[in-house]
Amino acid sequence: MNIQIELISESDLADESFNIVIDGLKPSETYRVEMYLSDYYCINAPMLLAHNVLWKSTATFVSDKNGIIDISQTPSCSGSYEDIATMGLFFNAKPLTNRKKKLPNSLSKIPLLDHFFVEIKIIQGNTVVAERTFTRHYMSSQISHQDIYRKHFQGRLFYDKKAIKAPALIIVSGSEGRIEKAQNIAQLLSSRGYICLAVAYFGLEGLPKHLERIPL
Repeated sequence: MNIQIELISESDLADESFNIVIDGLKPSETYRVEMYLSDYYCINAPMLLAHNVLWKSTATFVSDKNGIIDISQTPSCSGSYEDIATMGLFFNAKPLTNRKKKLPNSLSKIPLLDHFFVEIKIIQGNTVVAERTFTRHYMSSQISHQDIYRKHFQGRLFYDKKAIKAPALIIVSGSEGRIEKAQNIAQLLSSRGYICLAVAYFGLEGLPKHLERIPL
């Protein structure tokens, strides 16, 4: 079999939806599709979850008469989700462990992740018959960034050097007060044509320790 795995998307940005099409399978046979996300940062995950934890989802499909599984049209029979959902594998991925990380105290030591990997495995019985890995980016290659230190806040500025004029956004996250979630949002929005300042206002070295009497 010459199995082809294709990721179809308007861009390789992390906030762009995508479809997976698998061609070259045996017609009308059952396959298990597994998705693994690595180096993946999810703003809905606990802050202490290590970024290098592997995420996984799985779904079982029956190929059509032409030997094709099109995730946007082929229903999942079982697994992490059922029925038809183009982004079903991605949205239902779960971390395989709850391994925790130690949060750095200073802005300069907080990593800036600019991409993650999507690995697709096609399995029939106990045999992996095809696999392929794709890269998804949190920000476009033309986006620059710099750290900003002020009296009452610290932040990271994301901008396109070639943009003469662009609308500006200030991104703040919730009661955790740090910058990881805000910067992830800022990365994506800066790739959509905005100048974005992700702000940390407590919880880092040089800032208040708690969400209490924070200067606005």
